[in-house]
Amino acid sequence: MRWVLIILATAEMSESPHSRAWAVASGGLFITAVFMGAGPGTLLVNPAENERAFFLGMPIVYAWGAFWFFMQIVALGLAYLKVW
Repeated sequence: MRWVLIILATAEMSESPHSRAWAVASGGLFITAVFMGAGPGTLLVNPAENERAFFLGMPIVYAWGAFWFFMQIVALGLAYLKVW
């Protein structure tokens, strides 16, 4: 959550009018990725006890977490390129 606050605070000090929109978008993506990756988002894809689900050879829960971790990296990359 600290990164989101830094992104939004930096956007307010920036001179570009579009940096605030980029800050809100990347901050929202980051918060969503944190929430969905390790939070209740895992319950959406977690299979039943007697069932096995795989995606590209990985258990689906691990693939889900890796995808949302990648989205966190994308959000920080957008903030770096467009806001900071």
